Amino acid sequence: MGNPLINREYKSSLFIELFGTEEYKQNILDLYNALANTSYTSKDDLTFTTLDDAVYISVKNDVSFLIGNNMSLFEHQSTFNPNMPLRGFIYFAHLYQSFVEKCETSIYGATLIKIPTPQYIVLYNGTDKKFGEKITLKLSDAFINEDNSKGFEWTATVINVNIGHNKEIFDKCRVLWEYSMFIDLSRKYIDELDNVNDGVSKAVDECIEKGILKNYLTDKKAEVIAMCLFEFDQEKYERTVKNEGLIEGRIEGRIEGIKKTIEILYSIGVSKNTIIEKIQEKYELTLPEAEKYTNDNLPTIN
Repeated sequence: MGNPLINREYKSSLFIELFGTEEYKQNILDLYNALANTSYTSKDDLTFTTLDDAVYISVKNDVSFLIGNNMSLFEHQSTFNPNMPLRGFIYFAHLYQSFVEKCETSIYGATLIKIPTPQYIVLYNGTDKKFGEKITLKLSDAFINEDNSKGFEWTATVINVNIGHNKEIFDKCRVLWEYSMFIDLSRKYIDELDNVNDGVSKAVDECIEKGILKNYLTDKKAEVIAMCLFEFDQEKYERTVKNEGLIEGRIEGRIEGIKKTIEILYSIGVSKNTIIEKIQEKYELTLPEAEKYTNDNLPTIN
C-alpha cells in the first residue's frame, strides 16, 4: 500500500473529544456496550487504534479501537454520505495494515494471520427528517457492474442519534444522550439567534444549568465553542453548497465565510497562529493563503 495523502493539520471535534480520548475512555466503553449489547466494565479492555496524525483527506478518522478481538470504527456524521462503506473499507485497510505490522508477521507467509473482526458504525445526527432509526449501506451498491457472485461486500451501519430516535441506545449510554441534547440545543439556538457563536454559547450555558455534560462544558467552555464554530459553520456551508449546486471546495464561494470565521475566533481570544491553523484546516487552504486571509482581515493582531 502506497503512502496515503495525509492531512497533518487535523484538529479534534467535540465527538472525538468525548469518545476518542484516553481522558474520557469510559464514554467509548459505554457506547460500545450500548451498541454491541456487551457488558465490558474495565477501560483496560479497550485499546485505541486511531491512526494518530494520519487523517486521510476525504476520509475523516473519528474513533477506532480494539476490544475483545473486535476492531471497531465509529464515525460521526452530520451530513448523510452514501460513500461511507467505501470510506470505511479504505480506512480499515490501513488499520489492518498497522495491525499486521505490529504483529511482525507477513501476509506473504504460509500461516493464516488471524485478524480482529471489523465493526463499522456511523452515528448520524444530521437534520434530514426523512432519515429513520437505522440503515445498512453496502459497498456493492457502488459497483459499476453487478457482482453476481455476491462474494465481495463491505457494510456501514448508520444509526440515527438525534433526540427522539433509538432511545434504547441513549438509555444505555448517558453521555451519548447528553452529547445529542447539546447538539440539538445548539442547532435550535443557532436558528433562533441566526448566529453560530451566540447560539452555541447559549446552548452551553443551558446545558451546564441542566447538568448536561456539566463538568466537561464548565471546564472547557471556550474550547467547546471554538470546536463547534467550525462544525456548525461547516454544516451550514455544506447545506448551502447542496442547495445552490456549487462545487464543494471552491474558495471563491467561501471568502465571506473565511472572514467571518476569523472574526469570531479573534473575538473569543484565539491567537493569530491558531486562527491560521484553523482556517487552513477548515477551508483546505495552503499555509500562505491562510496567513494572507488572516493578515488581511486582522492587520492589528500581534
